Amino acid sequence: TAVPSTATTGIPFRTYTEEVYQTSRTMVPEQYAVAYFWACDPAAIVQPGISRIPPTGRWINIAGIVCEQQKLAFIPALKAHTILALATHDAVIASWEDKYRTRRVRPQTAVNQMLDAGWQPVLAAPATPAGLSLQGVVSAAAAEILSSLIGENVSLADNSETVFGVPMRQYPSIRHAAEEAAWSRLFAGLQFRDGILMGQQTGKNIGQLALRKWPAGM
Repeated sequence: TAVPSTATTGIPFRTYTEEVYQTSRTMVPEQYAVAYFWACDPAAIVQPGISRIPPTGRWINIAGIVCEQQKLAFIPALKAHTILALATHDAVIASWEDKYRTRRVRPQTAVNQMLDAGWQPVLAAPATPAGLSLQGVVSAAAAEILSSLIGENVSLADNSETVFGVPMRQYPSIRHAAEEAAWSRLFAGLQFRDGILMGQQTGKNIGQLALRKWPAGM
């Protein structure tokens, strides 16, 4: 199911590196807001605006928000949560397997070596390889499941982390939220474009497979 992050795209690696670098130099306030909103860094303690729920937990919480907003009955809500939990579990495995199989450097390493030795990303880079974007894989899988089970045009008011001082954001659909979550990693300076795109495709594959494998009638 996984789409390897080293798949041939015909685009030079330097081009991806330059995109991350140039994006960081032209950031507008909304892009900073997106990067911090979807930071999903459980290790963050002090920095304001950094979320503290990892991607899987974040989307489980979003599922609860949507079920409550839509006044979903217990059994359909339980089904959505269960399939989501199973799929995001697989999404994490797919992402981490790719990261440590390909061992691709993070943008910070590439930019520092190729363009600007003093450059730093908007968010601190994890001490892990880049590979398939974890946020991209998990968010795409979650969007596939929740959109299919709850609705394609269901709006979302995500207040998951207001307790941490992170303002609520509103979206016209769950897929819009997932798309923003995936691209937040480019704004944050943590992922290359192809890792995001291939992560999204992998997540979509995982979500569709989870839905197909769910026993009929349950």
